[in-house]
Amino acid sequence: MYKNYILIFLAVLCIQCNSDSNSDDDPVVEAIRLLKTYEVTGSSNYKVQLFYNDDKTLDYALSVSSEFENFIHKFIYEDGKLVRSEIRDENNIFQNNYVEYTYINDQIFERRDLYDNAVLDETYRFFTSSNRIDRIEYYAQENPELRNEFSFVYDMLGNVTSETDTNFTGVDYEFQYSYDNKTNPFKHINPYFILWEDFPSRINNPTKIVRFNITDNTIEKTTDYTYIYDERGYPTQQSDGTDTVRFTYY
Repeated sequence: MYKNYILIFLAVLCIQCNSDSNSDDDPVVEAIRLLKTYEVTGSSNYKVQLFYNDDKTLDYALSVSSEFENFIHKFIYEDGKLVRSEIRDENNIFQNNYVEYTYINDQIFERRDLYDNAVLDETYRFFTSSNRIDRIEYYAQENPELRNEFSFVYDMLGNVTSETDTNFTGVDYEFQYSYDNKTNPFKHINPYFILWEDFPSRINNPTKIVRFNITDNTIEKTTDYTYIYDERGYPTQQSDGTDTVRFTYY
């Protein structure tokens, strides 16, 4: 059940960034606009409002829907590092589902998803460089055998152009991404590694995602995205023909 909550919270994390200048003589300084809400309508219907700490790290997210119980996803920090996140009900009562994060040399190393207070569900091990995820290893429950491996290729701007999902017990996939040159709503959300499950990069907005079945050597699905932007180049709406996502900013 916790996995479903995480997927709901991260389901639309696929969008981008721009900058403002006052005159030709002024240095170009990017205006940081933090995402306030995103609302999904279509095959699913829900709204998420994001709240931030003073240092602009993510404090908590409130998810509201008529399709599931409202809940809070709370992020807990120690010495500036995310060490734990919890699912709480809308009255801020802990629901016994949580995630633990550990680090090596100040870099994210491992994420452990637990439920019923201490039952291990999933483990993810991160291999990163320069705040980019190069590779992730996935382990199920207490099983020490590697179940999946995710690897990523980036362009010069930092967008993921290719994601390879190697499944050691099933089908292998490659996801290929194309982008616009506008601003991703999630660019300024910290810490960066909480976004990887649905989309690990957030510089520009994906205009196309192609899912390629490596095992069968076939293209299984192509998804095209269209956007409406505000005057600063931030998306206010994303659509793939089935679902529409609307964004607001602080």
